[in-house]
This record gives sequence, structure tokens and C-alpha cells, in this order.
Amino acid sequence: MSNRITKIEGLGRLVNLEQIYCSHNGVAALEGLDNNVKLKTLDMAVNRIKKIENISQLKEIEEFWFNGNGISEWNDLKQLENAKGIQTVYLEGNPLQVDPNYRRKIKLALPSLTQIDSTLCR
Repeated sequence: MSNRITKIEGLGRLVNLEQIYCSHNGVAALEGLDNNVKLKTLDMAVNRIKKIENISQLKEIEEFWFNGNGISEWNDLKQLENAKGIQTVYLEGNPLQVDPNYRRKIKLALPSLTQIDSTLCR
């Protein structure tokens, strides 16, 4: 955290990796996670990421922390459709949050959620 990391790389051989905490850095794109299919937690909060991409293979994801980035497209949530057990998503502080139907749209896209940002789902 806060290490000035700008690129995720070198994780391809860590096929049993379950958690990545890389918040408060300068990462601009989500890439290099093709072999990390056992990831359960991905924390990329407060980076410079403008698009949720290259993670549709992460079917085990339960916690997805992406607050404080530049996500503006609702379609990006389709990258998480394969994560049937996803429970928590943090997207506050992204351009998406200005949508008056913000929480509703997230819940519709990811019905298994039990928590959106710091609030439990009903």
C-alpha cells in the first residue's frame, strides 16, 4: 500500500494466490492476473484505474475493492459476472457513484452481493 506501484506484473507463477492488496498506488490498468484464478480478494482501491477489465477469469472473487478509481462504465461490472460467490464490492469514489441508481444497478449486476461499499445489502 502506498508503494508507488504503477503496474501489476510478475504474479503469473503464483497460481495459488488468494489475496492482492495493492491500494493507494499508481496502477493505471488491471492486467497480469490471467493465472491467478484462485484470487478471493482483490483490493485495488485508490489507484488510477479507469476500466474494470481482464478479470473475467477470476471466478473465485469474493471481495472486490475498487473505490477511489476512475470507473465510469456500468458495462465494466460484466467482468465480475463469473464470480458467482462475490459478496462485497466497493465502488464509491468512482464516477459511477453519481448515478442516482448506483446501489440498485450494482445489486442487479451482481445479485450475490451482501455488501456494497460499507453498507450491507437488504
